[in-house]
Amino acid sequence: MHRFAARDFTPEPIAVAGRSEFDAVAEAYNAAAVQVDAAFLEHERADERIRQFVADAGHELRTPLTIVLGFTEHVRRVTGPHDAPVAFAFDSIDAEGGRMRALIDNLVLLARLDSEERGFVEPFALGALIDEVTTVRRSLYSGVDIRVESAEDAQIFASRDDVREALANVLDNALKYGGGSPVRIAAARLDETRVRLVVSDGGRGVPAAQRETIFERFYRGESSRDVPGSGLGLAIARRAMERAGGRLWLLDPTPHGSGAAFAFELPAGPPAPRAAPGQTLVRSA
Repeated sequence: MHRFAARDFTPEPIAVAGRSEFDAVAEAYNAAAVQVDAAFLEHERADERIRQFVADAGHELRTPLTIVLGFTEHVRRVTGPHDAPVAFAFDSIDAEGGRMRALIDNLVLLARLDSEERGFVEPFALGALIDEVTTVRRSLYSGVDIRVESAEDAQIFASRDDVREALANVLDNALKYGGGSPVRIAAARLDETRVRLVVSDGGRGVPAAQRETIFERFYRGESSRDVPGSGLGLAIARRAMERAGGRLWLLDPTPHGSGAAFAFELPAGPPAPRAAPGQTLVRSA
């Protein structure tokens, strides 16, 4: 039972010596253990088939969608100005095509993250990665104040691509659902092995009933229906963090008493070298 509680369902039959009541219980346990193991094995196979289907479908859909959108844009250009209904049709095709392309890209990305292949692990400065991710978002969300507090010694030892993917998706989530409130990113080294990163906003927050379901694939709460999205961003972020050897969760309560706050725990690398008096360290991008 202790192995079952730890999600170890490998059958280990109990030896049966006679025909006592205990032996009958042992035989029933042995049969149940075999059935449970077979059920979980089939579940894993089904999951693998679904992941393969999603990956294949995503790759197959990319090309025809690109062709459709390309020809649509070509027709718009060569036919010149249009009346209002035709212009609206072209704009709708562009908008819906863009949403479909984003969904396909996310599906392909999830399939890659679900694979057994791990990203290249290396030491890197978390501050430099935060700068890289926030610079792009500041240009896209020029009306939102993105505040960064990053410790100089916040060095990470993980897959840089996976950590970037996780941070980008959580930051995008804060910018979309924060209602224009300031978004804060704070990083600090907890000890020799861990770095904590928190992304928070002052928006509507996350209802208590949705605190775990928001990480499920395609889940979108009632309060988020008015914001464009596929419900995959946080699922991608959590999976990317798992691959990076860290974890991601929703903080409760939030550091500032309102909005939503997501915490990352990342494997730490060696502290960054400190400059001697009169010496300047150049941080590579």
